[in-house]
Amino acid sequence: MSKAQFVRYAGRYIRRPPIAEYRLERISDLEVEYLAKDTRKKRLVKNRYSNEEFVDTLKDHVPDRFRHGMRYFGLLSPRSKRRTFPALFALLGQKKRPRPRRRSWADSRYKHFGVDLLIDSFGQPMRWVGRLRPALG
Repeated sequence: MSKAQFVRYAGRYIRRPPIAEYRLERISDLEVEYLAKDTRKKRLVKNRYSNEEFVDTLKDHVPDRFRHGMRYFGLLSPRSKRRTFPALFALLGQKKRPRPRRRSWADSRYKHFGVDLLIDSFGQPMRWVGRLRPALG
């Protein structure tokens, strides 16, 4: 799996990151400084990782496909996404894609049925003329 594929996969399926946002001390183009617990000394220690090493250590914690987890917590909560996603796109050298326009009703019909249902047998578009009263028999 390429790095780009992994980032897309992780972005879709990660729910609760294994790290707290306050532990990310500094993020640059080359490295990430991260506060880790030293259980022997019982204190926080700064670790430096290259960006690739940091993603490698993080990807072990991403749940497998179709595994459920807590949603919208930490780095992916709505409030922090607004602050962190522009930085993530800048680090990856990408621009956020605009949201696609909603497909019209006519386009949706054509996509699913393969024919435009409002074109008559002569190739003319049908239009609403009115409603006929039921014939009383």
